[in-house]
Amino acid sequence: IDHRFNGILKILDDAGLMPRGTEKDFMAQLGSNVNIERNQFFQPCGNTMFTIYHYAGPVTYEALGFFGKNKDFAWRDLVELGEKHCKLAICRQVFWDGASKELSKKRAQTLGAQYREQLKGLMAHLLQTNPHYIRTIKPNDQQVPKNFDQRRVHEQVVYLNLLETIRVRKGGFAFRMDYQQFFDTYRVVSDETHPEMGQWMGDARAGTEVILSKAMGFSGGKQYVMGQTKVFIADPDDLFTLDALSIK
Repeated sequence: IDHRFNGILKILDDAGLMPRGTEKDFMAQLGSNVNIERNQFFQPCGNTMFTIYHYAGPVTYEALGFFGKNKDFAWRDLVELGEKHCKLAICRQVFWDGASKELSKKRAQTLGAQYREQLKGLMAHLLQTNPHYIRTIKPNDQQVPKNFDQRRVHEQVVYLNLLETIRVRKGGFAFRMDYQQFFDTYRVVSDETHPEMGQWMGDARAGTEVILSKAMGFSGGKQYVMGQTKVFIADPDDLFTLDALSIK
């Protein structure tokens, strides 16, 4: 969707620059840039319709009206309205004299370009955090109680990857954390890894093993399991013990 060169939003912006471009021109460019035979996520459905197979399921889009919405005239109209007709003091600060003329000198940014910038900023922010998710199931589309649409619920269970999550939970290892984060959090528990006791020469995975097996005396395979990138701990009480010792 947001590919730099052949993405749908980029093609929509390019087609909108044509003097007499229409949604059919957009669909034609879309068909010539997307390898329909090899692309399993895109399927044209007529002159102005296409289907995208998102992670959460297929969605069919009607391209008629895309050009007008993508050009985002609403902001320009709002600036002109506030500049000419709003007499409140706060409007004078937001819509100063000459704001519409200054805006008209620049080529208006399309909604697609705004979306790509916002998505880029969101991803940059998420990569700096450790997000946690609460998965919810919508029982029906009518928003009524005691009504479970089996097909609708099944779709959400599959797309949210809940089946795999349940398998891991049933295995008894409810807590997981990547090695570096675990080591940085609990290294003070062990004399071998404590930053004030000396310099630890091993990596985060080896340090995690030392903390759990030697310092805590946990049994590998039962109380914890070492994965490829994360450590899994079975009993929440063991985690509480680690937290308490790290605070002391």
